[in-house]
Amino acid sequence: MTLTTKDKELPKLSVPTNIGIPKAAPPASKNDEAGKEDEAQITGESYRNAIVEEILSFEKELGLMRQKAASLRVNIGTEEEKTALKVDCHEMEKFCKDLVEITASQNQEVHDLQQATIESFEWAEEAKSRDVRNKDPFYQRLLKGRALDPLSQKRLANVQSKYLYLEQQMEEANTKLDMEWEAHLEKSKVCLKIRFLGHYCGMLIFPSWW
Repeated sequence: MTLTTKDKELPKLSVPTNIGIPKAAPPASKNDEAGKEDEAQITGESYRNAIVEEILSFEKELGLMRQKAASLRVNIGTEEEKTALKVDCHEMEKFCKDLVEITASQNQEVHDLQQATIESFEWAEEAKSRDVRNKDPFYQRLLKGRALDPLSQKRLANVQSKYLYLEQQMEEANTKLDMEWEAHLEKSKVCLKIRFLGHYCGMLIFPSWW
């Protein structure tokens, strides 16, 4: 798309000729009054000349600016380029949004890992202190001499009852296995005797086979 600036006629600036000049105070004498009038007239002329020069300079600069603006051509690209620029801007906006979300998620993960690391260090220090404390003979004597609280006492009684029950079951299982083993041995002895007698009888009845 091309933008053009047409040269337009600007209104001519008129130079003021009747600029008000401040009047001097009433003179004390005729000579003083004449001198002050001459001085005021010279001052007014210098003011008018300065203003005229400024106006002419401004009109000259304005004319130069109109000439430069008349040849100004602005090309911002074709429709395809504008479409591609819009698509790229949309993709960059989406990428920035995704980047912000990913960064926030990673910051949260880093924070969670820091908390987990701090907790791990705390557990490690607690384990070290307990290990050192448990190896202290004085602390072990104190633990042995200290009475258990009701909850721990109840748990200990439960563990002891289960231990006694398991011990009884083991004794009963061992007794039953011993009885079964003795019965198996007796049965094996009887079978061996029967086989021996059968073999001996066969030798007596069919001696020619042997």
